This record gives sequence, structure tokens and C-alpha cells, in this order.
Amino acid sequence: ARLFRLMHEARAKLRGKAYNAEVEEHMRKYAILVGFVKAHTGAQQELVQYFGSCQPDAPEVARCCLESQISVYQAMCLCVEEAGEMDDWLMDEARACREGLSIAQEVEKFVLEACKKGVLSESESKELIHTVHRHACRLADQLGDVCSGQARDSMFGDVADPENSEAVGNVRH
Repeated sequence: ARLFRLMHEARAKLRGKAYNAEVEEHMRKYAILVGFVKAHTGAQQELVQYFGSCQPDAPEVARCCLESQISVYQAMCLCVEEAGEMDDWLMDEARACREGLSIAQEVEKFVLEACKKGVLSESESKELIHTVHRHACRLADQLGDVCSGQARDSMFGDVADPENSEAVGNVRH
């Protein structure tokens, strides 16, 4: 763990950024918990559909879904705790970056479809897609900085912390 921390610190210094290991740890835990919640809720739906109805009729299926749901609620509580350990702007910035990346994908699909249908020329669509990709790269870089504890301030989110704009995302104590 110390080797990874030193590696992250060195990488941040080479990029001219500061590094906060606590923020990185909380963001990593939060991401794991969100993935757990998404995986379990999807698996619950698939399990019920696999056994043939929208409601779990068999007691075994119902029990399995209930046990999974309990784990999901526990993970959601842990998510709230992890989010509560960080400055509000960090979570808002990560959300804004993820939403921006999702929107960029939709815009790219829309532009490609418009090009296929002849609404846009190939050169126009390439120029638009290039612009979308450039913005998506900025979003991805900022998201990476937020998740790795290297973001200094909010670039895309709604909630910026003016008192800590020079600080690397802080952990609440």
C-alpha cells in the first residue's frame, strides 16, 4: 500500500498536482459500493425474470432476493458514510463529470446518425465529433483527478468550495 501511495504521489508531482490519499481511498470505496449496489439490483431483477414472473413466487427466490436487498441497503448506508467523509464539491464534481461523459456519448451518436441521414456532411460531423471528444477528454481527466485525490477545485460541478479552491479535496474530520 505504501508503494502505491508513493507512486501516486510521484505521478501527481510529475503532473504538477497535489495528492490526497484519504480522498482517493474514500472515492475508491464509494465506487466499489456503487458497483456492488448496481450489480445486486440487476442480479435481483434477472433472478426473478429467470424464474418466469415479475414477482418472486418461490420462497427460495424471495429469500435470495431479500438477502441481497439487505446487502444492498447496507452498502447504500456505507456509500452515504463515505460521501459524508468528503467535501461536497468532490462528489458533485464526480457526478458532473460522469453525466458529462454520458451526454458526450449521446451527442456523438446523434451526430453520427445525422451524418448517416445526410443532415451533416462528413467534414462537419468530424469537426463536431472532434470537439465532443476533446471535451470528453477534459471530463475524463478531471474525473480521474477527482477519483485519485488530485483535483484542486471544481471545473464542471455546481458546488465549488471557495475557501478550499487551492486545496486538494479535503476529508471531513
